[in-house]
Amino acid sequence: MAYQRPTGGIRGSHDGWTFEELAGAYNYDNTSDRRATLVDLVVQESRKRATPVCILDIGCGTGISEDAPANVAFLKTVRDNCQQLWGIEPDANSLPTHGMFDRLENTTMELADLPDGSVDIAFSYFVMEHVDEPDRFMRAVCRCLKPGGCYIFMTPNARHYFTIVAKFFKTLGISDTVVRLLRGKALTESYHYPVRYKFNSPKTIDKSAAAAGLATPEYAYIERDAPRGYFPGPTVAICWLLAQKRKVLRKPKNLLELICRVQKPAECRGPQ
Repeated sequence: MAYQRPTGGIRGSHDGWTFEELAGAYNYDNTSDRRATLVDLVVQESRKRATPVCILDIGCGTGISEDAPANVAFLKTVRDNCQQLWGIEPDANSLPTHGMFDRLENTTMELADLPDGSVDIAFSYFVMEHVDEPDRFMRAVCRCLKPGGCYIFMTPNARHYFTIVAKFFKTLGISDTVVRLLRGKALTESYHYPVRYKFNSPKTIDKSAAAAGLATPEYAYIERDAPRGYFPGPTVAICWLLAQKRKVLRKPKNLLELICRVQKPAECRGPQ
């Protein structure tokens, strides 16, 4: 990419790759920052299109970040590569104040009052695992996309051991308690929002995309590092062993982050 990544420091060997390159490779421990990877893909899509380009950040919060307050450098990169940047954020306590958005709605994607066929690229960073009604969500995305527009998102992969365990704890109703024990109360409350895990596997994504009239989704998988923060004390050895397994077995579809790109056909057939 021609722009300077906000992270700086050591670059991963797969940094700046296209979606096609990532989709065809085993991307374990060779991307430096998952936020930058998503931004790369959004910028690449933007540069394919004639101006003016409108980009929608779904679940924008205060910025593309791992913590709060957010570092807005990643969002600024997106802002610099479009003419209109819109945001949707349902949490009134997480609305941005930095003024980068030309249009901002405090609501869910399903209820957003966006003009039909107005958005070239929609994207979201760890939002899909929170969606409760996948079909309704994807219909709303399809409605606001221009013909030929696309939606790119990153979410925890349903096939990764961390997501499987987290979903199990969620089913038992003890996920918040477990996260609080492992991460502490302050960290839990700062970023741990209710999750549904209904929309982070190719099977469910494909189904909802088809129902909305979108094209067949495409997938890539990355993993920079194991979720070590959830392995306290001696249990970090388990995390290390699982990381070694990743290096030996090399199964792309089992990596932690799922990245999906789905397009609205030039001649959209509409919801099925």
